[in-house]
Amino acid sequence: MLDSEQVEAQLLELLVGDGANLDRQGVMTRLGVNAEQFDRAVAKLAAAGLLRWSANADLPSLVSPDAVLARMIDLQQARLVREAHHLRATQAVIEALGEQLFKWHADRGQGVHLWHEADAIAAAMQDAGCRARKEILSLHPGTPPSADILTESRSWHQRLLDRGVQMRSIYLKSVLRVPRGQDQVRVLADAGVDVRLAPVLPFRLVVVDRVVGYIWEREGGTPIALEMHGNELGHLLHSIFEFCWLSAQPPTLAQDAVQDSVDGFADRELTIVRMMYEGRKDEATARALGVSLRTLRRIMTDLMAKLGARNRFHAGIRAVELGLIGDRGGHPPANHLHAVHSQ
Repeated sequence: MLDSEQVEAQLLELLVGDGANLDRQGVMTRLGVNAEQFDRAVAKLAAAGLLRWSANADLPSLVSPDAVLARMIDLQQARLVREAHHLRATQAVIEALGEQLFKWHADRGQGVHLWHEADAIAAAMQDAGCRARKEILSLHPGTPPSADILTESRSWHQRLLDRGVQMRSIYLKSVLRVPRGQDQVRVLADAGVDVRLAPVLPFRLVVVDRVVGYIWEREGGTPIALEMHGNELGHLLHSIFEFCWLSAQPPTLAQDAVQDSVDGFADRELTIVRMMYEGRKDEATARALGVSLRTLRRIMTDLMAKLGARNRFHAGIRAVELGLIGDRGGHPPANHLHAVHSQ
């Protein structure tokens, strides 16, 4: 239902536009008001010197177009002031409710929940974003998602940023080798997300306000996610993120570093050597680097040729001899050599 000032503003608009083609009943129908409301609005506008009655006229006429325009501007400004006041009051209520929700999550104690289905994981993540009040931290190993998922992700990030949520995200350096990955990093950085890139990341991680966190992976193709909530667990996950953040680089530096080498070895090759040395399985290494298993094995074949190694066992020894891992001139510990040799 329109208030009195809205009735007055819309009445003036009708008289300026279609006044010659309308009668009293037609105007009341267009405005959705009764005779009493109509007469009250006309009387107020006439008292302000904007309308006048002519003999035997069904509707009043405008006195001065300039005066009517000025009055319409005043009425619209008054309406905007009221709406802005209402919006500020509503926002204050929402912020107070948000603080109560944040406090409730912080006070409900420590807890862990395991999610097994992709839809349930996606719903939990959406819920986490809705609850965020201060910050969201995230790690993103693996290949960049599809174009449709990227578009949805950007909208999700923008809604959070518009609410004042601070966001920091770490992606793999390898995303810069894929056009849609470059686009993702650029769009997020331009929107206000603090983005860094790292050669390797441990797992997918999202930490919300330091009290709720999600770690998820794919086990045999099936997604699983671990939800942890509580101050202590939230602090632990926050510390993991900060550790990764310290070793990550801003996108501009990371892009320059994609082709950087140490003793002739590219950054990604050095990472693979170190993960081989640690006894990582090929599947885990490929997932951490965000490449396919086929691509990883091709890189490893080229890497062994560069090392002058006959096999992975020999590659581990050559990497240590070259000072890429371990002590210069030394040898890998026996357990690492066994892990490399056994793959």
